Amino acid sequence: MKIMHTMASEAHANRPKRRVYSTEIKTRIAQECRQPGASVAGVALAHGINANIVHRWACAGCSCSRWSMP
Repeated sequence: MKIMHTMASEAHANRPKRRVYSTEIKTRIAQECRQPGASVAGVALAHGINANIVHRWACAGCSCSRWSMP
């Protein structure tokens, strides 16, 4: 009979860590999104980052109509 480990610390021991991006990288990628003809999804794909994260960076601190929330 095989014993199953059910402790939370052992069950999630192999989970990948959350990536941390520098402020410089976030700013550069957000600026790429603001270029004419650029799409958030395209920029995110080019950098290998989820589009939702890049969209959050592009929206942060921007008051222009393209990124404003309804």
